[in-house]
Amino acid sequence: MGTLNPNVLFADDSATNQYICKKIFEKLEVPFEMVRTGKAVISACKRNSYDLIFICTYLPDMKTIEVIREIKTIDLNHHAIVIGVTANSIEEDYSKCVEAGMDDLISKPLEFYKLSDCITKWFSQNDISDHKAAFQMDYHDLPILEFKHVIHLFDNNTSAICEFAEVIINELECQIFLIDERIYEKNVPAIKRAAHRIKGAASDIGGKQVAALSKIIETLPDNESMDVIIEKFNELKVAFERLVKALKMHTW
Repeated sequence: MGTLNPNVLFADDSATNQYICKKIFEKLEVPFEMVRTGKAVISACKRNSYDLIFICTYLPDMKTIEVIREIKTIDLNHHAIVIGVTANSIEEDYSKCVEAGMDDLISKPLEFYKLSDCITKWFSQNDISDHKAAFQMDYHDLPILEFKHVIHLFDNNTSAICEFAEVIINELECQIFLIDERIYEKNVPAIKRAAHRIKGAASDIGGKQVAALSKIIETLPDNESMDVIIEKFNELKVAFERLVKALKMHTW
């Protein structure tokens, strides 16, 4: 199944996720519509035909399985691809999503590469790779810090949140120091491994810009010039300082 320009419906009640995905779909030049509820998904599918539907596994007004069943009933001839978007692990939700009638599943936090690779998997988007480089210049469009999930995770316990933030900051500082050393050694694989750890830690705390920049470094070719790596690393350090300031505003 494929089209050069898939029409996308994205359903999630998170304003942050909608903001991020809007930027991503615009960069991919993919036609899209955003909705926040299960009823809005059903209404949209009655009005329009979609090639690809991203739907959060937990919508505020309906069970996802009920929404999927309605979509499949409405979409008898078009056969839209339905992708679940989960905040849990893939393993935890996969079987439930397959039973609900979904075709695939991706996990949060939502990132450019996750969505672009998913679209590439299901559609023939030959020009998607051309947009990846352009997106790399626009990481600053992402929020420095999205902290709501951390507050919820620790039930707004200020002491626990501060402790968690300190752990994350220490981990990020350690890995940034490690990259500094590996740049001196010109050890690109080690730089990319450290960037991967930074991406994970930053995603855990909601550091969107740091996570995006570390993803860029992680996915650079092994033969990339050190000048490019150093340029991206310097941008990463600036983003890290901004993240630390934002965290201190929230926790200290």
